Amino acid sequence: MGSLGTLQIRTDIVGDADPERPFSVGLMSAYKPFIHILDEFALELILSEFDTASDLLTYLNAREEFLSDRGHLIIATAEEQLVAAYLLNMRTTQEHWFTPPPKDGERKAFQQVLI
Repeated sequence: MGSLGTLQIRTDIVGDADPERPFSVGLMSAYKPFIHILDEFALELILSEFDTASDLLTYLNAREEFLSDRGHLIIATAEEQLVAAYLLNMRTTQEHWFTPPPKDGERKAFQQVLI
């Protein structure tokens, strides 16, 4: 099963829309606050998966932190991939995160995350 049709998320698009990558969203300028851009499918998905205010706000804050990390290129084919990665991985024993924690002796150094 493919994407529901939500927008592709690419952190290499900064500022204005990129006409070479239609149906993709990126980041605003580094000097502006983070804005969550969600289409109707992504919003419906997020509201169905995170059905309490606490869960929703925790996810949106984690999403902002993850996507705002300018040291890494993140490409998610759609919001459902971000949600799935978030729900399947844990940063600590009680905190969901988008990528698995590094194994013992492994540095957390990645340049690109494809979700």
